[in-house]
Amino acid sequence: MLNEMLLEELCTRKRKSLPKLDRIKIEELNKVIDWAIKNDIHKYKLPRTALSLSKTSYLYLPDLDIKDLPESIGALEYLQILDLPNCCLTSLPESIGNLKELREINLSNNDLTSLPESIGNLKELRTINLSNNKLTSLPESIGKLKELREINLSNNNLISLPEGIGKLKGLEKINLFNNNLRSLPESIGNLRGLKEITLFNNNLRSLPESIGNLKGLKEINLFNNNLRSLPESIGNLKGLKEINLSNNNLTSLPESIGNLKGLKDIGLSNNDLISLPESIGKLNLWSLILSNNKLTALPESIGKFKRLCYLSLSNNNLTLLPESIGKLKDLSYLDLSNNKLTILPDSIGGIGDIRNSRNSFLYEGPVKIHINLSNNELISLPENIGKIEYLAELNVSNNNLTLLPNSIVGKHFGLRLRNLRELNASHNKLTSLPENIGYLKNLVSLNLSHNKITTLPESIVDLISLEYLDLSDNDLALLEKFNKIMI
Repeated sequence: MLNEMLLEELCTRKRKSLPKLDRIKIEELNKVIDWAIKNDIHKYKLPRTALSLSKTSYLYLPDLDIKDLPESIGALEYLQILDLPNCCLTSLPESIGNLKELREINLSNNDLTSLPESIGNLKELRTINLSNNKLTSLPESIGKLKELREINLSNNNLISLPEGIGKLKGLEKINLFNNNLRSLPESIGNLRGLKEITLFNNNLRSLPESIGNLKGLKEINLFNNNLRSLPESIGNLKGLKEINLSNNNLTSLPESIGNLKGLKDIGLSNNDLISLPESIGKLNLWSLILSNNKLTALPESIGKFKRLCYLSLSNNNLTLLPESIGKLKDLSYLDLSNNKLTILPDSIGGIGDIRNSRNSFLYEGPVKIHINLSNNELISLPENIGKIEYLAELNVSNNNLTLLPNSIVGKHFGLRLRNLRELNASHNKLTSLPENIGYLKNLVSLNLSHNKITTLPESIVDLISLEYLDLSDNDLALLEKFNKIMI
């Protein structure tokens, strides 16, 4: 009743006394327009001054159960922002195409299954959010939205995109995750201004060759699709900085991947990769994730990653590492767990040697290097592992080690592992420990469980920082030597 009275009051005032709409409190105006839309103001034959309501530029009506909009919505000819999230809308009237001044639409979290063809008349539209609806297709007329900069179509039921989408030359960002897309139209390559495209959680099996035309693209997310290969043209995306290809069915990468000189991060985990092209070494990566593939070897060119900080190769079939692995001077995280490695190259001692890094000037605080070699078939560790001065965490559990190299604690290498804080050598075949293990003054955690250790060196009582010690399931007969630690 209040809304009706307020509307009628506005409508019966003389034109000269009718307040400008931009002076009406937005909460009050929303109530009025809400009532007006629900009751269709045109059926009241209101005076022309009443229709000055249509001069509002912003309509915000969230969380209403209105299901559909009346044709009279088209009377709001000065509307610039239409914001109707979570209103249970199932369809839009054709008259929405009359909103020629509209610049932004938010119809997220509704139940729309289609869009009217008249949507293409909204020539001033810059942003449209249709996420979390039930759209199965888009009208061809969407290609007429020449001013469109951003479109969000995530969480719908789209199985394809119209060719007309390639006409959106001004489009910079498109969000299409959580749909059922099986392919992209060739016209996608016409979106030369596109900077970001999000396509994760779809059913894409391939990418069109035209994808290589998106020279301005900086980020593409293709996580969790069914891609089996990549087109050679992907190497043309010279501006690309980040690409996520994890959780696909890729068996190989094109040689052209090495042309992506601007790429910083690439996700390739959970694929079926058997090998990597030599050209991959041309990239200037910071992060490379290759876990859960079928790699049996790495190319020598991997040592050319001068800026690589993060390398994950867990859960593959690697039996050897190339000597060039030691050239990764900036590496601070290396995960080689769950492979079939039997030996490590001597060059591994060069990992994380920031003194010889091109970027040593970037390191202000203490560097911490983490290496995970668990669940392999290692029978020994190279002496040079003691040269990794900033090694903070070393996990060699579940291997076939019979001893630990003296270099991790010995004076010969200048106590290079003096920064070691965590050492996990559980589930091996160790029978003893290095005599000078007590030199590891910063060691906080030491797990030696499930080995065959029979004696402990005297120096173990010198581990003054030790907080966690696990010696369970060994062959120790006497524990007096480390009672001091337990007190």
